[in-house]
Amino acid sequence: IDDLSHAIELDPNYAWAFGSRGSARRSLGQIDEALADFSHAIAIDPSYIWVIMQRGTLHRSQKRYEEALEDFSRVIELQPNHASALAERGEIHRLHKRYEEAVADFSHAIEENPSYAWAIGSRGQAYRALGRHSEALEDFSRAHELRPEEAWIIAERGETYRLMRRYEEAIADLTRAIEINPQDSWAFSRRGAAYQSLKIFEEAFIDLTRAVEIDPNNAWAWAQRGSLFRQM
Repeated sequence: IDDLSHAIELDPNYAWAFGSRGSARRSLGQIDEALADFSHAIAIDPSYIWVIMQRGTLHRSQKRYEEALEDFSRVIELQPNHASALAERGEIHRLHKRYEEAVADFSHAIEENPSYAWAIGSRGQAYRALGRHSEALEDFSRAHELRPEEAWIIAERGETYRLMRRYEEAIADLTRAIEINPQDSWAFSRRGAAYQSLKIFEEAFIDLTRAVEIDPNNAWAWAQRGSLFRQM
């Protein structure tokens, strides 16, 4: 940071130095300072795609979704086939339940980069939210082939199986996801629900209890365990 600051003192219009200092500050958790540097770099060079992407992803990580959306859309205006910007914008649409728009952006990103596992898995989530379970399953399986050890992809496929009432396959996937990430409250809660559907109540209780132990704010798991008590 000191060297980059010195470079900026020597050349106050050095967009790359501002962008790089912003990136360094971001890695140190200096969020406001990083945003200021990114914005300064963009003011100097309004078509600096790398910095606009950096600012957009930082906005998204801070849940400043409208600002992130503006940045990713700006990148897409400058470079319509920018796969990362398309996928990032798709994710913001998905988080805001604009699932059709999310699918469109993810699909465009995947056309540009057919091995983009994150975009494929995220499109699967959007498909599932639309009730298009077969397409979701295809995406999760494709993403899993590309990234076999990615726990969230396996867990999401497991949840899709559960919603399709394919409970044994759901339990197999969710168990694998939990093996990779033993602190995944979401996966425990979904596996518990799958056990509950199979009337394996003891295993369901163990999983749902573990889910709320890991994450006491997992409202879905609390509600599911409440419904389990009524069944037992």
